[in-house]
Amino acid sequence: MRTIDLDTTELDPAEIITQGEASPLRLQRKGVDVGVLLPTSLYESLLRPDPEGMRPIVASLTRRTIVERADVFRKLAKYERDHPEDN
Repeated sequence: MRTIDLDTTELDPAEIITQGEASPLRLQRKGVDVGVLLPTSLYESLLRPDPEGMRPIVASLTRRTIVERADVFRKLAKYERDHPEDN
């Protein structure tokens, strides 16, 4: 997940939104996370109720997988921030 520091970016808000339509963006101020900009389709998929008839264990695993992915994205963003020479 790409990180944008709102205090130092030279992008205007319209450019940030355009980039957020394609993939999630982490928004920071002074190095602290203040928000995440998600494409509408991803946001709506997080709000969508479990399909009718889905076994509870499958629904639980699906939700857990989404949370685990978020943790992986946070760790990747931290690595990118700490190792700019690799980007």
